[in-house]
Amino acid sequence: MNTMQSNIIQIAINKIKTHLSQLQRESIIAIIGIALEYYNIFLFGYLTSVIISQFFNASNPLLIVLAILLSYIMGPLGAIICGHVGDVRGRKKILAWTIAFVSIPSFLISILPTYDQIGIAASIFFIILRSIQTMAFGGDAVGLVTFILEDAPARHRGLFGGFMSMGAAIGVLFSSLVISLIDPLGDSISPWKWRIPLSLGIFGVIASIYFYRTFGETETFKHYKEKHYIKTWPLIDLFKKSKLVFLKVIGITALVPIITIIIFGFVPYLGMTHLGLSPKLSMWSNTLAVGLFAIFAPFFGSLSDKIGRRPILFGVSLIFLTLGFPLFSLLDHATTPMFFSIQLFFALVSSAYYGVTMTICIENFPTHIRYTGVALGYYITYALFGGINGLYLVKLLIKNIPIDTSPVFYLLSGSVIVFLSALFLTEKKKQSLIDTR
Repeated sequence: MNTMQSNIIQIAINKIKTHLSQLQRESIIAIIGIALEYYNIFLFGYLTSVIISQFFNASNPLLIVLAILLSYIMGPLGAIICGHVGDVRGRKKILAWTIAFVSIPSFLISILPTYDQIGIAASIFFIILRSIQTMAFGGDAVGLVTFILEDAPARHRGLFGGFMSMGAAIGVLFSSLVISLIDPLGDSISPWKWRIPLSLGIFGVIASIYFYRTFGETETFKHYKEKHYIKTWPLIDLFKKSKLVFLKVIGITALVPIITIIIFGFVPYLGMTHLGLSPKLSMWSNTLAVGLFAIFAPFFGSLSDKIGRRPILFGVSLIFLTLGFPLFSLLDHATTPMFFSIQLFFALVSSAYYGVTMTICIENFPTHIRYTGVALGYYITYALFGGINGLYLVKLLIKNIPIDTSPVFYLLSGSVIVFLSALFLTEKKKQSLIDTR
């Protein structure tokens, strides 16, 4: 091997090292960004009862309903707006702003005067801040995953997708941990405690600034832009050319909100009502389950790089369909150790599902509509299967089926939808995301 060949090889090695180093830094910041987003969003779930009492007058429920409806609408709207900007102008441009707009409202709400102090103005300011946050979250969480997976090596894309899912779980874990430690729900003496976890949202601004000043655009999007694919309306193209893929993505992600409601919502509730667990012990148990979820998400993402995304989705669906009802029946009269074991098992299976779901969705859209397609599909799924609809369906199951664990049927229904959707979604585990349409 002559000197020139050695130099060429060394230059190539240095470029690979530089690229991997950059990708690793981007991934760390993306994980932090996703964690901060999920931390801020899930805090409101844990603190709903406290926040409503602080910023709304119970004798005027219309504003409460308005706040719920706006948060219900703003997610998909944010997905459309952020998706359009991300697909036309670039991923980086919109993500830097949305990371900040998820975090800043939490901090501002933490210092917002209450209804008792400034009256209806507190309700109005809260609704505005919460709407901004929900809209930003509607386009940011999926956007960060898209940003990382477009630059990730094809042979390790599942692993990186698993790390992004781990970031989301870390955010949920951290919010659960903070609530468990501070215990604002169980401390009537210090009603200001709920402000502490919300004030931590200010750290999202730091992540946003670092993201914007440090990272460039993805290679996939730069290729797309250089080839003059930029003259497009992503939302129109999505429904004109990729509506079947879009419907499959909604089906694949059906279990995302259902698992949140059933595994991480109803199961802890069952522990409190049937086993007599204290709210604090139930919160700690849930925190442990989410921690297990976070640890194993990258493992299942990496496994999908070897065996494919679809086999894991099939496996998760079949496990829920065959073991879901028997294990939920055991929960109804389980000992405390058995209850914790079953909860951890469900968390592990959920980790396998989350570890590959976003990756296979991103792989099935072309570059020019990828951000819009995945983001909008993700939040339409939440609108259909989560939020008010999901809770209402769970309430109907509890009311009409004389079994204490009847919400398991919602989990089983979602598993059927995911199984059928995975049958028709294309496996692209080692294909490049750079398209040449």
